Amino acid sequence: MTGPSDRLRPYMRGAEPTAGPLPSVPPGPFGGPVLDGEVVSDLSDDYPIGDSLDDEPLDASPLRPYQLTGGRTAPVDPTLAIEAQVVAIGDALALPQAVRFEHRDVVTAARAPVSVAELGALLRLHLQVVRVLVADLAAAGHLRVLRPQHSIAKDPAMIERVIRGLSAIS
Repeated sequence: MTGPSDRLRPYMRGAEPTAGPLPSVPPGPFGGPVLDGEVVSDLSDDYPIGDSLDDEPLDASPLRPYQLTGGRTAPVDPTLAIEAQVVAIGDALALPQAVRFEHRDVVTAARAPVSVAELGALLRLHLQVVRVLVADLAAAGHLRVLRPQHSIAKDPAMIERVIRGLSAIS
């Protein structure tokens, strides 16, 4: 059973009850109350700091994509499609020290051929940001871009064969 003193804040325990209003306790340097020159808190030592925050997803700052691309919204190569495959030329450790960590992450993720769209999903970045980063790395010679053959996709005979193949499966 808890007594009345258990319901009091720690800095008020042991204080004599007064008939008037409680004395105001000025805030401490970090917003907590100060009593006799010491910052006091009503949090116990076994308070689970950070436990409830682990399950919450982190919000990405709206400024981050702007920072990643240096303010650019279009890649150096405007023909870079999201279905284009990219593969790293060399290792991320071989990149110059001046290269930012986002570029290193792209090169590391592109050790095996991967599409620009997959890079965006792997790195949890917006597709336009990934397009800008990939175009920068390709222009610097750190990535090789393998573009899809659009002439095949526009061929009506090829489209008919794909439709017949899909119909045969279902």
